[in-house]
Amino acid sequence: MTLTVHGWGFSPYVRAVRAALNEKRVPHEHRDMTPADLADPAFRAISPFGKVPVLRHGDLALSESIAILHYVDEAFPGPSLVPEEAVNRARMRALLLGVSAYLYPTAVMGVFFGEAYVQANGGTPDAEAVHAAASRTAPILDSLESQWAGPWAVGEALTLADLLALPMIQNLAMTGVGRDLIAARPRLSEWFARAAARPSLRATEKPIPLFGLG
Repeated sequence: MTLTVHGWGFSPYVRAVRAALNEKRVPHEHRDMTPADLADPAFRAISPFGKVPVLRHGDLALSESIAILHYVDEAFPGPSLVPEEAVNRARMRALLLGVSAYLYPTAVMGVFFGEAYVQANGGTPDAEAVHAAASRTAPILDSLESQWAGPWAVGEALTLADLLALPMIQNLAMTGVGRDLIAARPRLSEWFARAAARPSLRATEKPIPLFGLG
């Protein structure tokens, strides 16, 4: 049964899903996209809100990244990506929701897009806007720093929370102010180096897309 992940490869959410599949050693196809593809009626039929990624597995078309991540962990054999202990499962879920709701808008859509993406696409960053986004990102990173429980986000084993957080932190680290923010937090820095070297995540790395500034 073919399993396909739809979405532009640089997306932190697409990367997290593909990394989870890699950790579970699940063969899959990646169908790359551009933002213009979001309007395609065929895509909107499987993603009514026009969000990526979408996972197609046989007759299943599943959107919403956190739901997809849990499906990948539960539907396939291989190492579990969810802690056994109820407390750590709760912590992992809180991190999944937190990085998606708070870290992504500031670190990725604010700092990364405002600086690294704009520069890659030939534009001039708005330094004031990037600084403001970095200021909003700092307390979120402080919260992550205080929550990190071990070598991985919630303890001794890699979980879905690590797989979702890493691509976002990598985006942040593509900017000067982002690297400074990460370096100022030792737990986060140590985790970042460890997670970035993980083969499942390295296999998903893509260059900054040249989608333009319009």
